[in-house]
Amino acid sequence: MMKDKNIYWLIAGIWQLGVAVLHLWGGQLTLVDPLLASNLETQVQAEWLGAWHMVTLYLFGTGYYLVRMGLQAKPHHQPLAAALGWLMVLMGLPFLGSSLYLGVLAPQWILLIPVGLLTLWGNRRFLLK
Repeated sequence: MMKDKNIYWLIAGIWQLGVAVLHLWGGQLTLVDPLLASNLETQVQAEWLGAWHMVTLYLFGTGYYLVRMGLQAKPHHQPLAAALGWLMVLMGLPFLGSSLYLGVLAPQWILLIPVGLLTLWGNRRFLLK
């Protein structure tokens, strides 16, 4: 039924899955490949590459759960959605701060913060009851 859907969580999840694809594909070309071709120590490359792919898995996983919760919204999903929403907002803030501090655009915050805000906005349906 339509009333069981949370359109904000659904949009946030679809957006997040798009971010995950962009991170995996675009990041590979612009960040991962140049890093692996650099003269950084192999140990540093291995750790950075592992962390990079942990983020990729996080983006896909959270996107999946937001879509799933958006399609079948239940009040007990609200705490997880709130946590994911706040994490996405908080994960975007260092990129916004870095952009302002260094005077360049680190566009990751443009991708992360809207997911968090949409997710938190979707929670209001349960908070207003």
